[in-house]
This record gives sequence, C-alpha cells and structure tokens, in this order.
Amino acid sequence: MAMENRGYFIIDGSHLFSSIYELWRTKPEFKDRKLDIGRLTEALTRKWSIYVGATIRVVYYFKQNDKRLKTMLVIPETDMPGKKDHWQIKECGESIKSIPEEKLQKISEQYRDHFIRAEKGLDIKLASDVLIFVSSGRASNIIF
Repeated sequence: MAMENRGYFIIDGSHLFSSIYELWRTKPEFKDRKLDIGRLTEALTRKWSIYVGATIRVVYYFKQNDKRLKTMLVIPETDMPGKKDHWQIKECGESIKSIPEEKLQKISEQYRDHFIRAEKGLDIKLASDVLIFVSSGRASNIIF
C-alpha cells in the first residue's frame, strides 16, 4: 500500500483554548479577540506544506458542546464552497468535574482554565484517529 503525501495537524482544543486565554491575559491588544480557525488552517498549510506533505488536513478536537467554540473561535460557514478547505472539527469526550469551585478559586487565575473544563475520552479519540490515519496509509506525517 502506497503512503499518500498527506500530513495531518492534530489540534487538542483544550490546549488551543488555554493558549488563546494566555494570549488574552498577557497581550491586551488581543483581549477578547476570537481565533479564526479557517485562517489558522490556511496559515498552517501555507507555512508547513513543504515539510508535512503536499496535502495537509487539520483536525480540531474539542469536548462535546464546549461553549468556548462560540466565545473564543470564529468558525467559517461549512456549507459554503471555498469556506472550509482541509479542516474539520471533531467534538468528542465528555466533561468531568475535576476540582470543586471553592478549591478552584485557590488556584492562580492563570492556571484555572487548565482545570475548569477537564474532559474524558478526547485524548483516546485523538490517538485512535491518528493510529487509523497512519496504519491505513492515509498520512505520511502527523503533527500534534
């Protein structure tokens, strides 16, 4: 079986949200600005195609029904031709209560976002998908 010259960027939504939050906290000029995942995908593709593969797919993994999808991201319309190329959102995993609110308030504000929205199952789905991409010959490179 021939390996396609295709690379995948695998984006863990929790880490993406933490990075956005940290940018908001440390750079006032970015406060409350949403990240456009269509433009992020385009930038990743343009910058990395020479290293990752002739075709790049970006898969964003988020927990199910995460409200931050609407408050922190701009998601281009998916039913318009040309608006969604080479990216996909997968909602998986379920929220779990990891730290009671009174204990959460004792944690430094800069770290709270790491604990508030813990999920179960997202990392397993992400790893399983990567194994399928590689074992089926659909991916030549994976970047997390």
